Amino acid sequence: MFFNFEDKTLRRDTWFRAMMKSNSSNELATLIRNRIEDPRVYGPYLKAYEGELSTDIINAIIANDDVVKKQATPAVCLLLFRIVKNEIEERHPLLRGLFAIIEESKIEAAHYLLDEWLKVKYTSILKSSSTHEDKITYRDAMMAFARIQKKDEVIELQWFNMWREGSDFWWATAFTGLRQQNPKSACSELPLLMERKIDTTPYILYAMWSDKASRALIERTIKKGLKENADWAGVAMHILLDKLNSDQKIEFMSNTKAV
Repeated sequence: MFFNFEDKTLRRDTWFRAMMKSNSSNELATLIRNRIEDPRVYGPYLKAYEGELSTDIINAIIANDDVVKKQATPAVCLLLFRIVKNEIEERHPLLRGLFAIIEESKIEAAHYLLDEWLKVKYTSILKSSSTHEDKITYRDAMMAFARIQKKDEVIELQWFNMWREGSDFWWATAFTGLRQQNPKSACSELPLLMERKIDTTPYILYAMWSDKASRALIERTIKKGLKENADWAGVAMHILLDKLNSDQKIEFMSNTKAV
């Protein structure tokens, strides 16, 4: 979502001015929480009809100003800390909003707190009594963690096991986490990814190709599959080509020699 920071209406907004001027983690934490929980009152008009999220303006502010990001990082961590320590009541909108900020703005300092929250909630999520909303919130947390995770063989194994043994609800998230942890390991799972026919497969493949850490690997894996006449490789190639623009298609076809 694009925001024009020179727009007079935006610059007159009380919440926006406070976000830009604050140098207090406590104050920023309150401002962030208010926007997430009640975007109709705090911050600029929310264009929900355009798919805008309450956190989009927060991520835009962080992306636009390194100083704000430096100040917002402890504020986000403070909110998550208070949730983990039960100082703030857990509510899905607040949790999902924080996870969206951590993922989009790559708040790496939240790694250990987010890891702790995921571990605490893991057992309850597996219970049949957990609601669909519980699972969606947990999945959002996993996506945020995937973005900021540190390289770790134990974490890699956890992603792999969830990908191989988890239910289809977790497949896309687990594969994404595995790809960001170890692109080579994820590429070896491409035949299974294609076999499972996940709805988000086009986006997963495009994300792999767009990531410099995995682009050459996915190209080599698909190229090898094409040489072996593997059906999955041809399907993967066509799905990925549908997501690429003209220049990207030329690059991909050249690198895979799929011409």
